[in-house]
Amino acid sequence: MSKIKSIAAGSLLIGLLVTNPATTQAETPPPLVETPITLEASQFLPADMLKGSNYQIDQSVINDGFINTYTINTSNGRINVETTPLLKVRINEFKAMEDMQAMKGTDIFMKSLKKGAKAPINTIKGLVTEPVDTVTTVASGIGSWFSDVGRSIYSDDPYQENVLKTAVGYAAVKRKYAYQFNINPYTSYEPVQEELSAVSQAALAGGIVPKVAFSAISKVPGTVLSLTATADSMKKLVRDNSPAELADINAKKLEDMDVPDCLIKSFLNNRHYTPYEATLLVGELESMQNVDDRKRFIADSILADSPLVAFFLRLEAQMMASYHQKIAPGHRIVDVDGRISFLQIKDKTMIAFLPLDYVASTIDFWKKESQLSHALDKINTMSGKQMWIAGMVTADAREGLELRGWKVVDNAAKKLFR
Repeated sequence: MSKIKSIAAGSLLIGLLVTNPATTQAETPPPLVETPITLEASQFLPADMLKGSNYQIDQSVINDGFINTYTINTSNGRINVETTPLLKVRINEFKAMEDMQAMKGTDIFMKSLKKGAKAPINTIKGLVTEPVDTVTTVASGIGSWFSDVGRSIYSDDPYQENVLKTAVGYAAVKRKYAYQFNINPYTSYEPVQEELSAVSQAALAGGIVPKVAFSAISKVPGTVLSLTATADSMKKLVRDNSPAELADINAKKLEDMDVPDCLIKSFLNNRHYTPYEATLLVGELESMQNVDDRKRFIADSILADSPLVAFFLRLEAQMMASYHQKIAPGHRIVDVDGRISFLQIKDKTMIAFLPLDYVASTIDFWKKESQLSHALDKINTMSGKQMWIAGMVTADAREGLELRGWKVVDNAAKKLFR
């Protein structure tokens, strides 16, 4: 950092700290680092996860003081992935793709692929990912092939009717295979969708159940993901129910948590949440029995303006629920600044759960800390404040936080997830 930048950043930080009533250490700001920060992938992943048969992660990682951005060379080209948890999701998908390709090479699947060669796979994919919206589009006659299916809804043509029934059956098969591969059936990563669609289409054509399919390649699907027991049960719910059914199930759960109807509708209508992500988030909140004001978390969650933010908030809910179940029971959820929900436990301590990769002493971080502390000062029923951060915290950031009254728990993911 240049001397001018350092002086300017330090002056801004001093101003922020002086205006924060909770801060008594305004005389000396912590040392600041300039972003972007260059890190190494091996700091965050074991060696056996850095590459596989169809991918290799670049050693150089870019961090903005909060989140890592990884570059991956894949058999489908180079991609960038933000956050370590989402990287692990992608690695799991790469491993699943390897198994899918092996399945398609077996005799049982080769025969089924020929049977299903005439099936309109692209339209089937649409019916799986957005069944209500897609059927509406079909009925309106958009696209020549869609128009044919649309007419089948109103006609007695046995072939067209059979196409629609096949598509519905395909949706259930696809969810079952996604569950066995331990991947999100609604993943936005197109190469995975294409492989999963091909395998599911062949499985449907040949009546191949997942158990038989996996025995054909003599492999049991593994996972690199760290999840909770609640997430496991929610994944079964996704496997066994259509998106429309999941929406009804999630709405009932939220209603039972006293979430207002307007918030329920806003959350379930936020398309940045796939049915998978929405179900996992709601399931984690449901698991937090006897915790008041869970509606506060939903109020923050409806603000997600991208799939990545939705993913981040789902992870936040999982961290919070795991703490409630494993460490200490929560008392209530508090919306502190309109974006971050805190869990207040019985002794009145306020805890923020942040799925961040690498927290450094940057001007943006201290601006956020100042905002949070200022908001917390307005809460009379608070005995202390904690930050549970999923990843790493630098020594300077930790020291600065502790001087400002925070208890810092880093590498929290290892403590909260199995």
